[in-house]
Amino acid sequence: MDTERIQCRTKAAEIYRKTGNLRAVQLLLGHSKAGSTVRYLGVELEDALNIAERIGLKLGVAYETVKVFWRQIYKKCNISSQAELFSLFVPLISR
Repeated sequence: MDTERIQCRTKAAEIYRKTGNLRAVQLLLGHSKAGSTVRYLGVELEDALNIAERIGLKLGVAYETVKVFWRQIYKKCNISSQAELFSLFVPLISR
């Protein structure tokens, strides 16, 4: 991957981390599908753990419990990653 693409991906990830606005990043990158943006950004393990911890705090449960629920959702939806999960929901929230 060339330096320009790496810088673009880094900036896009930084914008998403700071704003949480996937649609804005999608438009900035010129992606027609939000699922492409989700795959492009990727999700780091640390991000996933932070999300689980925040959800757990809001629900009053341990983040390990949140991870168990995620596994159950993945199994029911026949998916294997958070990117796939996001790509299922993005079309619903970007209407």
